[in-house]
Amino acid sequence: LNEVGRLVHKPFPKLRLQIGNSDNSMGAMSIMYRAGAKPETYDRVGIETPAQTVMPERLIDCGFQGQQIPLDTAEAISGKRIKANGAWEFIYRTSRDLGELKQAEWYMRDVLISLAHDFFLIGPGVFFDCQTGYYDGLWGGAGLTYRAPWVYPKPAYVAYGVLTKALDGVKLSRQLDTGSTTVYALEFRRCDGLYATALWCAKGAVDFKVTAENG
Repeated sequence: LNEVGRLVHKPFPKLRLQIGNSDNSMGAMSIMYRAGAKPETYDRVGIETPAQTVMPERLIDCGFQGQQIPLDTAEAISGKRIKANGAWEFIYRTSRDLGELKQAEWYMRDVLISLAHDFFLIGPGVFFDCQTGYYDGLWGGAGLTYRAPWVYPKPAYVAYGVLTKALDGVKLSRQLDTGSTTVYALEFRRCDGLYATALWCAKGAVDFKVTAENG
């Protein structure tokens, strides 16, 4: 890892190296550091947490928030805070288990949390459900569309399009105080200089009353 970092970073300073697939496991970080890996040789920790039926905001090792474990491990051993990023395999929620609507809602909350953590590789789910028996496992039914040959879109497919149109390439500006630890308001700065605020609650339903600061 150290040699790869040396060969890549010097001639290609804009390239970024990432360690992971790693979900809540400490092994990806601790094994490499104990073997002599230097924290300056890579830039991101790749998160691959299946999440499944665990709500995005829940602080538990097998959910999306389990990303804190490898990040904290990396910092404890290396003394350097490393940012997380999505891995090539990243969060799978099946419509078979959650239903189509909740799958779409939770995928969008996964994306919002990823944007808030400055991920640049964000891809919960798979494009379409698997046509083979793999569909019946934990990952094969996590598609944004149904399986071939029809590949009809699910609500998650539409939700991805709407969220991308509003929040493509955004940067987190701030988290607004809602007066509740389970109601979220994240303000993002868009590429066009405008701001967009995402509002949601972790469970149940809530009516939002929004007051603009400039009236």
